[in-house]
Amino acid sequence: MQALRATKPTSGLHLEEVPIPDLGPDDVLIKVHAAGVTPGALRLLERGRARTPSIVGHEIAGTIAKVGDLVPGHLAVGSRVRVYPILSCRRCEYCTSGREHMCGEGAMIGFAQFGEKAPLYDEYHDGGVAEYARVPYWLVDTVPENVPFDVAAKVQDVATALYSLERANLATGSVLLVTAASGAMGAITARLAAEFGLRKVVLVGRSHERLEAVGRLTDVETPVVVTSNEEGELDQPTLLQNLHHAAPGGVDAVIDYLPSGGLIGKILPVLKTGGTLVHMGSNMAPLPLPLALIMTKCWVIVGCRAHTREHVKKALQWLREKKLSIDDLITHHFPLSDAENVIAKIEGRQEPMWLTVIDVVPQA
Repeated sequence: MQALRATKPTSGLHLEEVPIPDLGPDDVLIKVHAAGVTPGALRLLERGRARTPSIVGHEIAGTIAKVGDLVPGHLAVGSRVRVYPILSCRRCEYCTSGREHMCGEGAMIGFAQFGEKAPLYDEYHDGGVAEYARVPYWLVDTVPENVPFDVAAKVQDVATALYSLERANLATGSVLLVTAASGAMGAITARLAAEFGLRKVVLVGRSHERLEAVGRLTDVETPVVVTSNEEGELDQPTLLQNLHHAAPGGVDAVIDYLPSGGLIGKILPVLKTGGTLVHMGSNMAPLPLPLALIMTKCWVIVGCRAHTREHVKKALQWLREKKLSIDDLITHHFPLSDAENVIAKIEGRQEPMWLTVIDVVPQA
């Protein structure tokens, strides 16, 4: 079969011919129809957090091709399914309380390991940008018939945005600020804003045009604040002036999706006393804040890694009931033959590019 693999941490991603995986008794073999990969996969590879060689891709949807002897009967050959990619020990206090994404042995299929050790990642590190994927049965969710495979693959992003919004602890009528808002997570967060009863979502990013496009995804008011102009990055006084113009009373929470850079430290003064900062960008830059300021402002700073299984169930239910639609957020489809170039196209986008899908099986 063809698969998108990283052979070394800095070798890049390449399509290669590899054997179809053999199954153990607890395994499910999925014929992949739609898959996804993100720039974060390359960054974690370079940091040594991902095993090599390995197949990348943590967003996986397709049909069951084969099952192991111990797989429960509801997961039958031909079933439409998606993968919850978070591997965990299944026995610690987090795993037994529905918080497996916080497990000390946590890892993500086709992505990386988070803890110092991750035994299941050793076994199931290969992901889904391939013709077939092997996963343990307990990570397989059935997909409603009215949810297409491309949408099912991107439920991962929807569930993560849901979790980020919940962690922001927003009351009805709140004002939210979102950084890196012109990307996939910003687009989904904007789409979910009305469901959380938000009054305003301040969209922060580099491109006024792309931010305005995100603003059209919701009926909630979405003022736009750009972080740079033709001369380069805006200085902090100008940036704060623009932010206070967009949100005169400040913001109740910030969801930070920035993967790098020190922007978040420059904009935090707009966060209200008692406000919440949620970070979900895996940014390695330090946060330059004195603890005394955090104390004085009574700020809550929250780390947000992935999401729980309950957020997946909620997202699938909303999609099945048509309470939520993300079809229009999938702006780009790529064939498996072009998978090597997908990350470069995501990072170099010159147009609105929200959710991207690799069609392993071409759509009808």
